[in-house]
Amino acid sequence: MKPLLLSLAIGLIAAATRLAAPPSLPATSAAPSSASSAVELARWKDERLNECSGLAASRRYRDLLWTHNDSGDSARLFLVDGKGQTRATVELDGAQAIDWEDMALSGRGHDVWLYAADIGDNLEARSEIAIYRIREPEINLSSSAAPPTVQVKCERMILRYPDGAHNAETLAVAPDGRLLIVTKTLDRSAFYIVSKFQAGTTQTLSKIGEYAFGATTAHRRVRPRQTTGGDISPDGTRLVVMTYTQLYEWKLPRGNWKGFLKQTPRVEELPALDQAESVCFAADGKHLLVSSEGLHAPLWELSLP
Repeated sequence: MKPLLLSLAIGLIAAATRLAAPPSLPATSAAPSSASSAVELARWKDERLNECSGLAASRRYRDLLWTHNDSGDSARLFLVDGKGQTRATVELDGAQAIDWEDMALSGRGHDVWLYAADIGDNLEARSEIAIYRIREPEINLSSSAAPPTVQVKCERMILRYPDGAHNAETLAVAPDGRLLIVTKTLDRSAFYIVSKFQAGTTQTLSKIGEYAFGATTAHRRVRPRQTTGGDISPDGTRLVVMTYTQLYEWKLPRGNWKGFLKQTPRVEELPALDQAESVCFAADGKHLLVSSEGLHAPLWELSLP
């Protein structure tokens, strides 16, 4: 969400709170640990990358990442390195960028797919949302010329919620192809899944549970309770969901996911970020990478326990 829209939303929430202050949510998570393992790797150099809203670690290109902007940009992805330099730009032919809020990568070898999630809906007015995907493209990065821009035809799947419109900024895709969306709210966030990507179809998401993010903080604090990104580890055993200030990690069971929300997640404070909105596992699954909206935003690396 843009800072202006966030400020307006907070103002409306504050007004409603003055009329009827809600009770504190029950504590559902462990006390957060500090981000002592966080290391700032770089800052984005590309002036076009000013609202980093999603991250995914490349499988084809060693130590490179995919990212994209929030709403207001065209339907494109940036391939960036650990020094903050853009190495290539990929335009998605056949996609719209209404409100791209997250991305994901899933697969192995040459069967790797990149997903872009057009799921933002601040006004909760969209009857349908969209997921786009492309195979991770083969790009010649050895040239000394300017970073290339390539165009790739994409596939699209339309999704509907079973219970009306929701705002969401979190997409995660498991190695077996299951897609997970987590809503962004000040109340209990809902978790929805669809079993696999089916190009050219309209699918209805299935709700598998809810979780109260930020429940261990004072109930009037907004930022710890709003989800802004997520990812599943390359081996499919871990899920992380980010809020503006914290990371939550669950262990994922094989097969049915419905029980994992009964776990107490590991909670970690994020390093100081203006508007934390993007997170992914590194390709080796041993670290997390996080970034923020804003021009020349930092890229941080967090070691996993």
